[in-house]
Amino acid sequence: MPSNQGQVYRFGEFAVDPLARTLKREDAAVGLSRRSFDLLLYLVQNSGRILSKEELLKQIWPDTFVDENSLAKSVSVLRKALDDGGVERPFILTLPGRGYQFAAPVEIVYPPGETSSALASPVTEPQTIGILREQRTIRTNVTEVLREPTQVAPLRRIAVLLLSLILLAGVGGGGFLLWRHFHPAPLSASVVLADFENTTGDKDFDFALNRAFQIELEQSPFLDILTHASVRETLMQMQIKADAPLTPDLAREVCERNNAQAVLSGSISQFADKYLLIVSASSCVTGKSVAGYKQRVNTKGEVLGAVDAAAGHVRRQLGESAASLAKFQTPIAQATTGSLDALRAYTEALQAQDRGDSAAEQALFEKAISLDPNFASAYRGLRACY
Repeated sequence: MPSNQGQVYRFGEFAVDPLARTLKREDAAVGLSRRSFDLLLYLVQNSGRILSKEELLKQIWPDTFVDENSLAKSVSVLRKALDDGGVERPFILTLPGRGYQFAAPVEIVYPPGETSSALASPVTEPQTIGILREQRTIRTNVTEVLREPTQVAPLRRIAVLLLSLILLAGVGGGGFLLWRHFHPAPLSASVVLADFENTTGDKDFDFALNRAFQIELEQSPFLDILTHASVRETLMQMQIKADAPLTPDLAREVCERNNAQAVLSGSISQFADKYLLIVSASSCVTGKSVAGYKQRVNTKGEVLGAVDAAAGHVRRQLGESAASLAKFQTPIAQATTGSLDALRAYTEALQAQDRGDSAAEQALFEKAISLDPNFASAYRGLRACY
């Protein structure tokens, strides 16, 4: 963590004090655990920068091995502490496939009466708040001009003061325009993904379609999917088993408890030798359908392609632009695997990982690789096992 000289980071109604290790909303303290506070401080100090999950895990848990679920849980805790689900432009953005970003403008405030020597001492601050740091330096220079001894010529003091004010206005205005240009505040929709309903009797579809649908949706910068860790935590708060099937009705209650906006669900059924794939999105508040798509599929091998199409239609119906879809919609066969059997083995490996069954996890990752030797995600999972 960077060293601090008494500065406080302000955003919205909140203030983060690194020395006192407190988060306050106006004058009221907001309770956070040590790890949650460390995560918030690092996000705030790197406001505007996309932080990968690997970087956050390394910075917040440097001496402890934890998985991404711990990070997702800490982010969920922060969002609740900041009432992040109740604002139009959330503080913490989830960027699928890239990581997290603190999107709110951050101001550095120094306590009154701080001496110039303290301000001049070396302080390591994130490069992402360089504009704010430059503004603070200029303010310090103005203060030093006003504090110069009386023997300095008045004209010199006035000239330096005017120059500093001009630079301050230029840096502030230019910095704001640059920020708005390179960091536009993206809109996002928070959603909960229910389990796919499989009525075909074919176990190859169990969980695999749900995983394929999630992979497709996670590519979208518009959708913020509630993490598996947050879903499990919410179910336990509801006194329901954490691994209980997430039906559409149960998913809606989870959605409401997390201030999300919509539930996405799907089903696959079979008629003779044909398949029918249906996906839908419904409002967490009213339960009314807000998006939907269905497609008849001729063969089992074409089902994953139908999931691609379904995800694209739903994303567009929920408000994602055509430009975003063109940029962030890689077919499932390219993003992971075109083999339904390999995807099923990979999904079962992730479930074994959640159970802590490392032996089964490794065997299933190996099975996925044997079914598709080009399955990169399965190789990454197997590497983690080793």
